[in-house]
Amino acid sequence: MEIASPVLAAFITFFLFPVLLAVKRLYFHPLSRYNVPLLWALTRVPYMLAFATDS
Repeated sequence: MEIASPVLAAFITFFLFPVLLAVKRLYFHPLSRYNVPLLWALTRVPYMLAFATDS
C-alpha cells in the first residue's frame, strides 16, 4: 500500500485540482454572477493575449 499514496497525490494534484478550481471560479467566486465569456472566467490567458496585442 506504500505506492498508493504517491499515486493518489499525483492524481489529485494533476487532475482533480484544476477541475475543482474551475468549479470554484465558475460557481462560487464573488464575481461569478456577472456574465463573461467562459474562457475569461476560467483563466487569465485571454486577458494576457489581449493585453499583449493591445486590443
